[in-house]
Amino acid sequence: MRHHPTLIARRSVDLAAKLGKMPATGGNRVDLIFDYIVAIDRLVADINGARHSIRILVYIFADDAVGRRVADALGRGGEARRHRAGHV
Repeated sequence: MRHHPTLIARRSVDLAAKLGKMPATGGNRVDLIFDYIVAIDRLVADINGARHSIRILVYIFADDAVGRRVADALGRGGEARRHRAGHV
């Protein structure tokens, strides 16, 4: 039996809130991405596009090209926000 994507997303949000004690907040959306490379591309794009803060519920870093790509994006995001805030 296949479930509707909206139902799967709702259940995923509920599970994340329960396990991570981080409920979804207004102004956000949930996209279920089943392709690994597409998911990493989206994660990096979202990090790069963050204007104020970045909150990641879970990400397991490996010392490989993908892990470094995500870490580099997080580092660039932190640097950019510090400069905008006047910190160096």
